[in-house]
Amino acid sequence: MEPGTRILAQLYHPRRIACAALWGIPGQALLSQALDTGLLVLGTTGNGAVPVPGATSRYCLRHGCGPLVLVPASSA
Repeated sequence: MEPGTRILAQLYHPRRIACAALWGIPGQALLSQALDTGLLVLGTTGNGAVPVPGATSRYCLRHGCGPLVLVPASSA
């Protein structure tokens, strides 16, 4: 585990990790489910040198009211 990952894991001890199939506009559906959570984790798009937030991530960045972590897409 990388040092930054360990620190993040110590700060956010999830009570539960949810995985669900949602219906609707992706950003709105994710934010409605994330209202009672402490952290929303989303991925980025592209495989270039700089990770780029996709449309759903950008929506959540603009309209969300809680902590959001963007995980870069893997280069492999």
